[in-house]
Amino acid sequence: MEDEFQHLAAHFGIDLLCYAILSNYFHLVLRSRPDVVALRDDTEVARRWLMLCPKRRNADKQPEEPNEAELNAIRNNPDRLREIRTRLSDVSWWMRRGFVKRLARESIGKRR
Repeated sequence: MEDEFQHLAAHFGIDLLCYAILSNYFHLVLRSRPDVVALRDDTEVARRWLMLCPKRRNADKQPEEPNEAELNAIRNNPDRLREIRTRLSDVSWWMRRGFVKRLARESIGKRR
């Protein structure tokens, strides 16, 4: 589960400093990294976003790599790009969006 948390945090601009998973809940200590997101070029920001919120999925329900049209829809929209950069380093948005809750629920469910 740690690898999954680290992978998810890395797609965002968030460091996972430590965590504890109990039988029915979890604790995370996170650090927001807007400085890291700011260093990413527009293509990388768009690609990471589209891997987190994909337009298409493969047969295994995994995100497909974004195509040029999907990347351009973000790269060519400065307001959308700015919003995504902010979200990629926003811990509150990350938690509200349910990425971590879904991951924990799946992992806790496997332990039972």
